[in-house]
Amino acid sequence: CAYYDQMAVMTKWAVANAPGFQTIGVSGLPYADSGASAFEEVGAMLSTAVAYLRAMEERGLSVDETAAHMRFTVSIGANLFLEIAKIRALRELWAIIVKECGGSEEAAKIRLHARTSFWTLSKVDPWVNLLRGSAQAFSAIMGGVDSIDVLPFDAAVRMPDEFSRRIARNCPLILLGECNLDKVVDPAGGSWYLENLTDEASRKIWEFFQAVHRGRQPVCQPGREETGGDGRLLLLRPQGARLLQECGYPAPGSGNERGLRLQGRRRRLFHLSHQQGPGGRG
Repeated sequence: CAYYDQMAVMTKWAVANAPGFQTIGVSGLPYADSGASAFEEVGAMLSTAVAYLRAMEERGLSVDETAAHMRFTVSIGANLFLEIAKIRALRELWAIIVKECGGSEEAAKIRLHARTSFWTLSKVDPWVNLLRGSAQAFSAIMGGVDSIDVLPFDAAVRMPDEFSRRIARNCPLILLGECNLDKVVDPAGGSWYLENLTDEASRKIWEFFQAVHRGRQPVCQPGREETGGDGRLLLLRPQGARLLQECGYPAPGSGNERGLRLQGRRRRLFHLSHQQGPGGRG
């Protein structure tokens, strides 16, 4: 596969010249943005990562070399505690996989980037997205990500302006500076509820991961499938499922959406530009 060949060439160069550069990206954004659940998203990410480990091993790279240059990008949804548990489960399961594949303890440390969810953004009342973005950023930091990308509150309805981008940049900084979340190694550790939820999430993720590798569960089909106009596979949630999350009853005609409509093409370009996290593909 030419894609894997190129990945191997880039990773071998990074091993020799840039040890801290991640050349392999594993992203859960396409799955999460298409309707996958938190468990399906992480299970698909782990399945992809294992495929990369095997492909790189066939091309002369060790597990340690491949894992050290791999970066994961996870989407953060609206369920605060579940998202914390999802991230903690991802870190735990990846460490187990790397060690079982013969990797070292250092290689088992995950490099994790997070992006707040695009599909939870409200178009009717964009200002509520400030609350959603803050809650999702809090979940990501509590879960232990290395970096985070908070989407501007108006990203769903227009090309974000200077003000909305500034608010998005400052959101995680305020959480760190005022909540001191970076002063503790594992802020969620020791909580019975979160520890129990993490264990339950790990089991469900592992079940989906095993189903994928046994050929019983296609990675791109966790739900009912429909093909979109652009040829992508759309994963639809059950009818009646609420997507507005924290704000289930927006006030129509409140004026919040006034002046926040721009061409769909520019909105689509912004969405695509955030499908990849920093430091590599995916």
